[in-house]
Amino acid sequence: MKIVSVKQLDDCFDGSHIQEIQFDENITECFILRLGIMGQLRYYKDFPLPFFKINIARRFEIKGVEGKKSVTIHLKNPGEFNVHDVIDLLTRIECDYPESQFE
Repeated sequence: MKIVSVKQLDDCFDGSHIQEIQFDENITECFILRLGIMGQLRYYKDFPLPFFKINIARRFEIKGVEGKKSVTIHLKNPGEFNVHDVIDLLTRIECDYPESQFE
């Protein structure tokens, strides 16, 4: 998946930042599970809109919905870890095999 846009949504009172990252393809279960390996994954695939939330090293949180083309990134300490670090992480995830391998 390629990132097509990054949009600043909010700056919080605690100094954290919230941004939206838009992809060129829909988010797949494979992508969610691969990303989830890097942190604490909560994946509710039985919801009408399969929601996921990943907390990575208490530095940032990624939220999204399987089948959509965007995720929300909450950078908890932008001075320590910035959106470019997250973009680098997201663009390294590969899903070149059938999703049925996860079942």
